Amino acid sequence: MRDHLSTGGSGLSSSPDAAEPAFAEHERIVRAVLRRSPYRAREAMEAHLPSSFDRRRGQHPEG
Repeated sequence: MRDHLSTGGSGLSSSPDAAEPAFAEHERIVRAVLRRSPYRAREAMEAHLPSSFDRRRGQHPEG
């Protein structure tokens, strides 16, 4: 996660298309934490991180 944040993964997307899925993913993580479900929180994070990286990669193509 630190690597993601240090490479610009601040959570603030310049793409409106990326905002909706990211918000839903964050909401799922928060719900799991509030329900004190470490298994579901971990599951939600494990789903969120690759999606977040993919969205970020799509915004900043290397080349």
